[in-house]
Amino acid sequence: MEEEFEALDLGDPRRDRRAKALLKRLAAKPTESIPGACDGWGETIGSCVGLAYVRAPNKAVINAEWINFGSYKVNAGGQLYPISVSLKPLYDPTNARIRP
Repeated sequence: MEEEFEALDLGDPRRDRRAKALLKRLAAKPTESIPGACDGWGETIGSCVGLAYVRAPNKAVINAEWINFGSYKVNAGGQLYPISVSLKPLYDPTNARIRP
């Protein structure tokens, strides 16, 4: 597969690497969804991505202030890791985050 994409040129070597990595993952698991094939890794943002629902313990209304005030951890294999949250979409339609 490497030779098939050797000439790939998306205008930025980082984009080229990420596209090749994504295509390699999809080729390895052709029946999986994109998130399933990527095991939670977000190629366009270069980090793991997770989605979660949050619930206020007292059933209060959840708003941006409430979310930004909190601190969060994810349980991966029985170990808690601190995480950051984003209220903005992680989608980058203009590829501004990966341009030099």
